[in-house]
Amino acid sequence: MFQFLKETKKIFFLLIIIFSVTKTSIAYEKTKDIEITKEFKIDFDKKNLKRFYSYLKDINFTKVKSRDEKKWINAIISYNNNKYSAKVRINGSPLTMDHIDFSRGMASLHVKLKNGDISGIDNFRLLLPRSKNYENEIFWSLLMENLNYPTPYTSLVKVNFNGNKTNMIFQEKVEHSFMKRWSLEHYPVVEGNTSFWMKNRVNCMKLNKRDFETCFTKNNIDFVETYKIENNKFVNPKTFKISYDAILSNNYYYKNIFDKINQPFGDHGLSFKNTKYIYDPFFNHKFSIYFDGDISFDKLAFDCKNIDLELISNLITHYKRRTALKLNKKFQCIANYYLKNKNFYFQKPQFENIKNNSIYHLNFDIKKYF
Repeated sequence: MFQFLKETKKIFFLLIIIFSVTKTSIAYEKTKDIEITKEFKIDFDKKNLKRFYSYLKDINFTKVKSRDEKKWINAIISYNNNKYSAKVRINGSPLTMDHIDFSRGMASLHVKLKNGDISGIDNFRLLLPRSKNYENEIFWSLLMENLNYPTPYTSLVKVNFNGNKTNMIFQEKVEHSFMKRWSLEHYPVVEGNTSFWMKNRVNCMKLNKRDFETCFTKNNIDFVETYKIENNKFVNPKTFKISYDAILSNNYYYKNIFDKINQPFGDHGLSFKNTKYIYDPFFNHKFSIYFDGDISFDKLAFDCKNIDLELISNLITHYKRRTALKLNKKFQCIANYYLKNKNFYFQKPQFENIKNNSIYHLNFDIKKYF
């Protein structure tokens, strides 16, 4: 009898593993494409417009503000004949004036819709193109998508900002819509705790007036790198242990290749404050999300003579949809270089990639994850 129970337990345990691997094989894949390319309209009532310009006026080198000090402002967002109640906040760090256009009274914005969504997205950024090197960000996000790396949807859109018309970059936040589209909705996202990081820096800058150099050195004794779970809806009493393990895990999957792709042109996205990882509790590892590389191609040195247009055709098509522009020769050259090299592609993990301690995670709240 004891032997029978022992064998039954083994079979049951094996079935759990097989079921889990099957479910996991569905993950790590984008399930659909979306298209957000129409004009946005942002309107403030008189009171909130006054608040916006008051906050904008306060952003300068002598009145730096942390993210927590930037106040949310109510607004109405119109898109595709629909209106949404929303709250917006001025985007960007206290030293990056590229997010502010003082001459036109505009700024990059973080937007949260209070009611409804746009193609499933209710949390996104509208960025001044110069803050992301214009079309470079859209091209690179598409390239990373084509290499199978989870990447927030990014496109070029027209924006009517309280009567001022301009182009801006639409970029979704790494929240539930992004996670669901990439079949990762039951996974935690780990990111550098920029609020904590920036709060410490801002406090230092306020004390040091214009002498900010000491506030950004690696030797600053007050500098502490901390991480947090970005997708807040994941965190609940049942997932505290998984969240804890996600933050502390040093098991990385495909990180060396991801870094090798991004280091030459987008090392800004590899800094602590911009890194984002998805943690898979089954495989007990983290893998990178492309985000905010601040892409620059000043050091381009590729052979652009033999471009395989068929190889890069999918990227060409989606770039046209997201920007209304043709993919230029330089972008074609870069895309061809990366897409023809199979070693750059992100591959889904297999059963042999399971790390130590995964069985513990497998037994923890299995229905929540698989």
